[in-house]
Amino acid sequence: AHMLLDIFVYRVLMLMKRDVFAAIGLSFGVTVAFLLLLSLSGVNSMLMSTVFIAIASGGLHMVNALQTYYLPELLGGKNNISFYAGLVNSATYVGSAMSTYLFAVISEIHGWNITILSWLIFAAVGLALTLFCMVILRKKGNAGRV
Repeated sequence: AHMLLDIFVYRVLMLMKRDVFAAIGLSFGVTVAFLLLLSLSGVNSMLMSTVFIAIASGGLHMVNALQTYYLPELLGGKNNISFYAGLVNSATYVGSAMSTYLFAVISEIHGWNITILSWLIFAAVGLALTLFCMVILRKKGNAGRV
């Protein structure tokens, strides 16, 4: 399954003309769209909830793959790729560990609707930050292409 993800990630990157930030933005956009659908439809249908969460999770997994595979080259050039890959990957794991606890607390105190809304907010913030970084890089002459 991991090999299929690698192929899919590469195809999306090619679709976005090798622009890493555009591909990450697209992945966050898909995640936000399906979390919004989940939020609007409620959690009444187990089948629809499962489909929406699966696609949103896939979008976030793709963000992680794009950040780990391609972002280090943009951050450190050809010399320090392994350092930057480790740095980006460690940030992913720290964020994942923190969010596991945070979302469990939100779910216990406020229920699933607020938990889903918090997922949507975090994904939307990720999308906004990605677009912000993309604009800043372009102003500095870096197209974000690998």
